[in-house]
Amino acid sequence: MPALTDFDEEILEIISVKQPIKAIHIANILSIKQETNFRRTDINRRLYNILRVYVEQDEFFQWSLWKEEGGRSTEGDLESDEGEEGTVNLDSTVTLGCSNGQVLRIEFTKYKVLRFEAPKPGITYAYFMSPLALSIMGKRVGDICDLPGALNKILEID
Repeated sequence: MPALTDFDEEILEIISVKQPIKAIHIANILSIKQETNFRRTDINRRLYNILRVYVEQDEFFQWSLWKEEGGRSTEGDLESDEGEEGTVNLDSTVTLGCSNGQVLRIEFTKYKVLRFEAPKPGITYAYFMSPLALSIMGKRVGDICDLPGALNKILEID
């Protein structure tokens, strides 16, 4: 793996503080900080190439740091991630009570865009590596999940 430049490390630092964040916002922050003009394409070029093992992109094109220590693993399969009985895992349908009073039913998908099944009515699909999914994986009924701007309580796990 090639060594990271100072520019790459600055991009990762911004993502770690502001995640999830779009490439255009990273470019704006760096442009102000370094008093030069960066474009979204300059940032995306780095994120899709050398930094791809450190970051992930969600369904809204926002970048976050990869959650595992040392970056993305190229080995292993997530099919066996069933977790403990009564906890949220990849096969769960979770009912969340949001702090704004809304109730959401969430299913996880391994695809950022659903390609193989038509969406089920009343279900919100979450990419399994999205901040929402990561915040509720492994939790039990009654646990509180803290997301930026909202607290969510797990009401039911199917």
